[in-house]
This record gives sequence, structure tokens and C-alpha cells, in this order.
Amino acid sequence: MKKDLRNSIAALRQPNIWIRALCDDKNNRKNLILASILFTAIGLLLNFQWKFPYFPIFSLCFLFIGGLGLWAVSYFCKKIDHIIATLANQPAATKANLFYFRHCNNSTLYIIGPLMIILIFGAGCCSMFGAIQLTPTFIWMISLFISVVYVSIIGYIQYIVLAIYIWNLVHGSGDYRNLPKSAVECVPAQLEWIQMLTKLSHTYRSAFFTLGSAYIMGYSAFCWLPEMQANTSSLTFFTLWGIIFLAIVLLFPIVSVLEYRWIKTLIEQLKICYIKDLAAENDIKAKNGMMSSPFMMQWLVQTLCATQILNSKDYPFKSAWETSYATLLSVFNFVAAAATIMQYLPIHSSVLLHIL
Repeated sequence: MKKDLRNSIAALRQPNIWIRALCDDKNNRKNLILASILFTAIGLLLNFQWKFPYFPIFSLCFLFIGGLGLWAVSYFCKKIDHIIATLANQPAATKANLFYFRHCNNSTLYIIGPLMIILIFGAGCCSMFGAIQLTPTFIWMISLFISVVYVSIIGYIQYIVLAIYIWNLVHGSGDYRNLPKSAVECVPAQLEWIQMLTKLSHTYRSAFFTLGSAYIMGYSAFCWLPEMQANTSSLTFFTLWGIIFLAIVLLFPIVSVLEYRWIKTLIEQLKICYIKDLAAENDIKAKNGMMSSPFMMQWLVQTLCATQILNSKDYPFKSAWETSYATLLSVFNFVAAAATIMQYLPIHSSVLLHIL
């Protein structure tokens, strides 16, 4: 029994292993889809007997969030593993890789984080919404809520992990050495791992901006719909919205901007490392008498290569669609959250004034 408990805790500390196994294996994906269909069918049957307000809308919203969250976490694990393996022998990436293995690959954060959010929002919503009654349908909704939030928080932690990982790549000790010297790869922005890192940053940004918007829409609906009987003058209402505003509305755009700047800084560092690499190689050739051209010719070629590297792209690729999408969702999240909070803020202020 104790061994099984330890194994379960170990698995929860390493969600990247079982989520990848769940999503990458064809049979596991098939079983997951069948289980989701069966679970949804049970919810529909329960709702015929014990009605839950706007059951189809909320259940579809949570199922969408859960599916997108699972895909995003699986995608992250696959790509970050490849990036870390590629940079395994780079001294400048040692700090970033050690950070990932020590604090992210196997961490209690993947247990504590989801548990805290589930308890805070679960208890908060149960105390705030008058329409909530303990019925089989509500228990079904709670089960769905716990599963979806658990996966979402894992992805949220990885979203922050990715930003810290990029920061560590920029602020690592040492240089990037033995960089590829082919015609294409001599441009830092075209390096395979830089391209993959940027793509991962953009994909995760789009995925979690979408998840954040879905959560804000769902929670706003809970607050606005009269059938839910939300107590919008309670401290719980403003506390939960404060958490959402800080964790989604503000943090997501800030992380996105920081990742963009850090990747640009990383490419600038790679340009310098490329030039150092070329100079070191030429010095070695000169010492070993391997120069096949006169010194001035070698100097001219080296200068031209250095100029080409310095003038190369400062960012791997930019997608106008992805940037517009993220900007649009950022504005939507801010407006939706601010409108909901401000709608009921005067009511809460009058209550405080009455008490004082």
C-alpha cells in the first residue's frame, strides 16, 4: 500500500511522463477519447434528473479547456526535451538545463500548485454561488472541474518554467561553442534549437492565452447569469477575480513580452559567440600552418563573415497572425475581467461604507 502511494506521488511529481504517454500513444489516445465520451454521456444523463444551470455550455467549455491543456502540456514536454538534449554539451546552457531538471522535470509544484488552486476556487465558488446544491450532477461538474484545473495548472507552471528557462539561457555562464558553420546555420536565428524554442514560446503563448480567455468567459458567465445567484458583494468574489486578474490578465502578456526580448538578447549573444568561434578556428589554423590563403585574404573573409553574422536577423521569425491573436485576447481578457469587477465594485464599496 505504501509503495503504491509512493509510486502515485512520484507520478504526480512527473506529469510530463504520463501525459506524454497518454497523448503520444495511439491506443492511449483512443481510450482517452472513449472515456471522455462516456464521462460526458453520464453527465448528460445525470442532468436530465438533477438540473444544473447552463450545463451544456459549462461542460463543453471545461472539456475544451481540458483537451487543449493536455495537448499543450504534451507538446511542451516533447519540444523542451529535444531542446535540452541539443544543448546538453553547451556550457552556456548548463544553468538552464540544471534548473529544468532540478525544479521542473520532477517537482512537488506539480502537486501543490493544482491542489491550492482547486481548493481556493472550489471552496470560493461553493460559498459564493447560491444556486449550487449537492446533487449528482454537481458532483460530476466538480470532478470535471478538478481534472481540468489540474491539467491547466500543470501547463501554467510549464508556461512560467519556459520563461525562466529562456532567461537562464541568456544569463548562463560561459559561451556557446562549436556552433554549426554551414551557410544557413551560420545565422544564429536559423539554428534549429532557436527556431524550436521560439516556436514553443509562440505556441504556448497562443494556447494559454486561449485557455485564459476560456476561464475568464466561464467565470464571468457564472457571475453574470442570474440563475447562478452569485454573491457579488462578498470578499470572495473580489479575491478570486484579483487572482485571475494577476495570474492571467497581467502575467500572460508580461511573460510574452519578456520571452520575446530574452530570445532577441540570446541571438545577440550567439552572434558574438559565432564571431569568437570563427576567430578561434582561424587562430588554430594559423598556429598549425593550415592557412591555404594569404593572411590578408583570411582576415578579409573573417571580417565579411563577422559582418554578415552581425547584420543577420535579430529574431527567428515573426507571425503577424499570432501577434494579433495574442494582442486581441489580451485586450479581451482585460476588458472582460475589468468590466466584471467594476460592475460590482460600487456595490461592494457601499457595503464597506455602511459597515464603517
